[in-house]
Amino acid sequence: MKIVVTGAAGFLGNNLIRKLILRDDEIIATDLHATSARSLADISITKIDADILDETKMTALMQDCDIVFHTAAKVSLFPDHDKSMQKINVDGTRSVANAALKAKVKKFIHASSIHALSKSPMKETITETRPHSNAEDDFDYDLTKAQADLMLQEMATQQGLPLIIIYPTGLLGPYDFQPSLSGLAYKDYFHKKILPAISGGHRYVDVRDVADALVACIEHGKIGGRYIIAGENWIPIKKLAKLFSEVGGKKGVVVNSPLWLAKLFWPLQVWLHKLAKKPFPFSKESLRQLVTHKHISIEKAKQELHYRPRPIRETALAMKEWFQHSISD
Repeated sequence: MKIVVTGAAGFLGNNLIRKLILRDDEIIATDLHATSARSLADISITKIDADILDETKMTALMQDCDIVFHTAAKVSLFPDHDKSMQKINVDGTRSVANAALKAKVKKFIHASSIHALSKSPMKETITETRPHSNAEDDFDYDLTKAQADLMLQEMATQQGLPLIIIYPTGLLGPYDFQPSLSGLAYKDYFHKKILPAISGGHRYVDVRDVADALVACIEHGKIGGRYIIAGENWIPIKKLAKLFSEVGGKKGVVVNSPLWLAKLFWPLQVWLHKLAKKPFPFSKESLRQLVTHKHISIEKAKQELHYRPRPIRETALAMKEWFQHSISD
């Protein structure tokens, strides 16, 4: 079986590649800088530098391909002032899907996001039938992922794109080479004695579990299927901070800030992080994410993909080991 992975050097992409190499398939890893990416340096597969907006090149490398995993995306909690999210998440997805249609692939498996689905009504459980995000106060990231979803579904209906979509929640885990802003935030908890936290929480998922779900789509995913992939439970940030501190051997003290206070002092936090030359992991608007997407069902993925999320402690242990190893390298 021939498999093409876009965004292969990214957080999800390189974890997916590490799962796929355990199978007996021909794998083509594509990214803007796939051949020089540190995240793929230790993996012996075919790597091709390719821009997902180059439909001609994408079509050529998909010839005789059976499966396409489209994981390439720009993830950001900040406004899309330069329209790069629109360009990558929507236009790039259109280009890759058109290439897949021309190449007549058997399955086009798209990594979307839980944020492509509407936050409202917040007290009702989110399932795969939840409408897409379209409210004016949604983030640009949410809206671009929703727009890409709807576009792909239209291509599936009108042109026969063999589409499967997964909707992961926030990712945590090892092989976070960039690293992600979430990875940076929780990495700090491993060695701090004072643990700043914000009221609210998140339904994080281990990136390796998402990769497993993607691989399961090869054999078990139904064409037209849509699957939410999340951790087992929504966890308060203060509880996560305590857990990561314990895993790091520090047993720090959590200092919890109410959400309204975090929003009030957000400009000061951004300024302090700039002085320290460290990225601040939250935009002012993104703080709202800590109280949304709390009630999520993963029953469909459990039934059809045999999905089983691992405990968050296992994720924290893997992150600690990987970050320690990556620093020593």
